[in-house]
Amino acid sequence: MVLHQQLASQGLEKHSSHRSELATRLEEQMRDLIEGKHYKQALSLCEKRIKKEGSQDFLLVQKALILNRFPDQTHRKQGQAELDTLLERNPPITDTVALICLEEAVLDERELSPGFKLIWERAVGARPQYEPLVELWFLRSFSRREWKAAQKASMVYQKNFPNNQRPFIWTILSSFLAGTASNASEVDRKLFGPLAYKMLAKAATDIMSGNPLSTGRTLTSGEDLLLLLRVYRSQGKYNEALAILDDPHIGIFSQIGQKAWELVRQKIDLCEQCDRWEDEWWFCRNLLEDALYEHMNKAGRSPHFTFGKVGDDWKVWVGFVTAASRIGSEKIGLTQDLIETYCRERPSRNARLAALRFLALVPTADSDDQEKLHLSCCHYFRDYSTRGVCFHDLEAYLPYLQTLIQESFLSWIYNHAKTLKPRESDPEASPSFFRGTTLTDVSQSVAISWITAEINVLKLDYYLIVSHEDNLEVSTLLTAFVSNCLRLYKVSLSLGLGLPASERRPGDDAAILAAMGLVHLFKVGQNCALLRCAIVLDFLLCNSRHNYDALLILIRVYIYLGAGSLALKCYTNLNIKNFQNASMAWILLTRISTIHPSPTVSRSILTKRKPSVKPLQVIDTNLKWYKSIAVATKETTMELLKTVRPNTVLNFESIHQSMDTDFTKYMLTVERRRIGRFSQSIVQDDLHDLLGETFSKVEDSRDETAFPNCEAYGQARFEEYIRPGPKPRLAWLVDQLRTLNLWVYVQGHSSFVDESKLTNILEYADQLGSVGMSGVEIQAREVTLKLIAFVWASRPSNKNEGLFEAGLHESLSWLDRWHAVNADLIAVMARQPWRMTFRVNENIGIPHWNYFHCIFTLLETCKLTQLTLDKIISQGRASGLLDIEALAAKIKNIQENISQATADVGSVVSRMRDILCEYGTACQLIDAGIGRPGGVEDMVGLELRKLISGSQMEIIGAKLRSSWIDGLDGVIRTKMV
Repeated sequence: MVLHQQLASQGLEKHSSHRSELATRLEEQMRDLIEGKHYKQALSLCEKRIKKEGSQDFLLVQKALILNRFPDQTHRKQGQAELDTLLERNPPITDTVALICLEEAVLDERELSPGFKLIWERAVGARPQYEPLVELWFLRSFSRREWKAAQKASMVYQKNFPNNQRPFIWTILSSFLAGTASNASEVDRKLFGPLAYKMLAKAATDIMSGNPLSTGRTLTSGEDLLLLLRVYRSQGKYNEALAILDDPHIGIFSQIGQKAWELVRQKIDLCEQCDRWEDEWWFCRNLLEDALYEHMNKAGRSPHFTFGKVGDDWKVWVGFVTAASRIGSEKIGLTQDLIETYCRERPSRNARLAALRFLALVPTADSDDQEKLHLSCCHYFRDYSTRGVCFHDLEAYLPYLQTLIQESFLSWIYNHAKTLKPRESDPEASPSFFRGTTLTDVSQSVAISWITAEINVLKLDYYLIVSHEDNLEVSTLLTAFVSNCLRLYKVSLSLGLGLPASERRPGDDAAILAAMGLVHLFKVGQNCALLRCAIVLDFLLCNSRHNYDALLILIRVYIYLGAGSLALKCYTNLNIKNFQNASMAWILLTRISTIHPSPTVSRSILTKRKPSVKPLQVIDTNLKWYKSIAVATKETTMELLKTVRPNTVLNFESIHQSMDTDFTKYMLTVERRRIGRFSQSIVQDDLHDLLGETFSKVEDSRDETAFPNCEAYGQARFEEYIRPGPKPRLAWLVDQLRTLNLWVYVQGHSSFVDESKLTNILEYADQLGSVGMSGVEIQAREVTLKLIAFVWASRPSNKNEGLFEAGLHESLSWLDRWHAVNADLIAVMARQPWRMTFRVNENIGIPHWNYFHCIFTLLETCKLTQLTLDKIISQGRASGLLDIEALAAKIKNIQENISQATADVGSVVSRMRDILCEYGTACQLIDAGIGRPGGVEDMVGLELRKLISGSQMEIIGAKLRSSWIDGLDGVIRTKMV
């Protein structure tokens, strides 16, 4: 990048304004020569400019840097000598462009000479009153996240310009970050955190006294006040922070606080953190009373605050009820009175939910608490049953009801929903509706209200009864539930026909509930239920193409069924954007490299080619987003620093930190490298940074709550039932990165990671165990550990010949036994093609996720073993540690067996492909989906045949079969490199 562009990216154009357009063109010409490795021409051009323009610092730095790029040592030594001279020169370099160029060059070379750390300090010392120079020093240090260097720069800035508030805020900000950084030492935490607190405490005390100092060491905005609260909390000064918020000179209602609602929320949190429940109760009560009386237009009453109707906020209600529960009987009656008044005079949704929360959480002297909560739940359903939020509002409080009362509640809401059904006497209803054929002639609003209420009844039934794992007649119960959902969905299909394609249709949730019930049927042994789940969701998306919940579930169902190409297509329809890359990508991409690593080409019924969907492309898109968000947060942070918005700066810094250490990013790196090996497109990554001391800092931003969930309280979330194996955790990540490091080494792309660093990782992995790893991954880990032990023992630095040879004999015997077990499994698969498949009925099995996962993992482990043995043999010969001929027969036998195993896998997969391509397979899939399992009619199959036509079913069956064939073709094409 040209230097003036670098300065512009940091908002520092004023430092480069003196450079002419001619100089800019010459810089670009010099840069092109350097990038083209025409160092002699670049050096000649630089020397000509020095001769013509004089020995400017910038040109001298450029000359030294060009000399450093020469391949020969003579020029490099000359360049290093000139650089050292410039770094230690007296008077020092003060030209900002030259300083930036010099700093970046030294950082790129990783050669930190003694004078490097002092170049900015010496430059500022030479020109102490040149503000742009010290400002640039701080911004450069902050952009590199060198907090202690930034803190030092801001201290010098503050000293040289004491009446400027910006360096004061910058000092507090950099001190806070230096003290709270994840890599901060204990000394740094004890030094910098308290320093930021003391600076803020002094400024706050001056303001609270009513005589703030006229210097720049003061607070002037709400952003400054939020920074103060953040620092105080980090130091555990909750009571002091609360006192500041209550102060008339600096608090919420001061000129600084400006009645910001965020400060109100902060005060509620602080009251809870320092157990001041009485203060919280009164504060929340006053806010709620103001909102109530403003709604009632009550004259002659002066409000406590000026927030008015804004006070009816859920955060305030939660604080109000929580404080009452902590105080006890003294405030319970008053709390109940206010809630009842609200529900009567201003029946907002927040107040109704607060009433439920109060009855569920706050014990009263009444013996009929259960009945009151039951009645409140019934009334809430009565008033909000026609809204989509009804179920999620109630689900938090229904577990507090006893089982018998829950059953009474279900009976009540079932009867209430019946009252909403349009009747023949309704002037807007049509008799055709009552024959169960259509809703076309019924008023859309009336019909939609009834459908929504019925869906809420089904959700609550599923939550309280159907999804419970301890049900006795679980299969019968689930079958009846799924049938009811499918019937309701079919009735609703005539509604919402005029809605945009991006909108959900009124009955969609009925189909999603049917899919959930089918997943439970699959878990209790009905294998065809998962196929039926895919059929229902596919049909739903034909009518509501952008139903987010349906897409999420269908992606997971397709992955579980081994239909990776269909899952990829669904994922592209999600239109994942921004932070969803971190929170949502894992839904598809977890273990994608061992389920469907190969690209696929979708075809329509008319065999028209569509753009291919490549897993590697999807992963690269996500990883590019991580890089772009790092750049974007850095640029935004620089802008916010200059406008002095410290709290927002900390928010963006928190985003950067969480994205930089995000689990999904590491996971995608692992998946990307494995796909690269399967597709023979090795990606040259430097793993030294990935295998550093980052594992304990990894943050998990995978969002499980994005999945729809109506499961019973205390049970696993719905998403867990359709996971392709255990959810990868830190143990999985450590193991995969360790294996990846071995791959890089045996392929000769880089040296093995430092032994001491890797030893720490191995010890850490042992502490983590095998949490989040599938069975085949645990087996592969054992092989990898043996291979890594080989690599260490066979290095030329190892002088213990006897120990190495004995260990090698033992490990080779272990590998031989491991291969024998896998060979037996492959032989069984060859004789019985359905052995590892997913049987949807007695006639057909499908290659589900674990089929592909085991095969790809086996192929990878076999090839890694083969390459590692080759590496060990070459190292053993080079080091002279053993007589390789004595082991040649055993090693050759293992390698031949490995080659045979990979060939046998190809034969087994080809056989499975041929079976799926046979005539009649699609018909068998259709029969498994909507036919009569075992020749017996079942309610779900009957409802599916009423809902989905035979032609539509044929399309769905053809898509699934094509996807499985695609996946098997990917295995056949795979040639490990």
